[in-house]
Amino acid sequence: MITSVNGKLCQYWLPSAYGVKASGMVSPGRVNVMVENPGDVAELIIAFPSQLSERPSVQQRRWSDSHVAGVAVGFDTIDHAFTSIHERSFVKLNVGKGSTGLILK
Repeated sequence: MITSVNGKLCQYWLPSAYGVKASGMVSPGRVNVMVENPGDVAELIIAFPSQLSERPSVQQRRWSDSHVAGVAVGFDTIDHAFTSIHERSFVKLNVGKGSTGLILK
């Protein structure tokens, strides 16, 4: 869910706001999220299932930093914080401009 875009808070936490779009899929042992951000920075909060560890690893793949041939290089770490809301676990992070793939595992 997107919580702010370019420092502008979102009134409702939705998967789309101010042109930023996030989509994802939960599979056994991991959460995959893809973010399209036309702005400079977007803040997201991502729920993760209790089957993942209390503090799963969080990695990003910046498609905008991809190789000239369009092949994205490997995953990098990303600054993030863990929080909980009503006993539900979330990771909070910022993504930059362009396309970013995120994995929690």
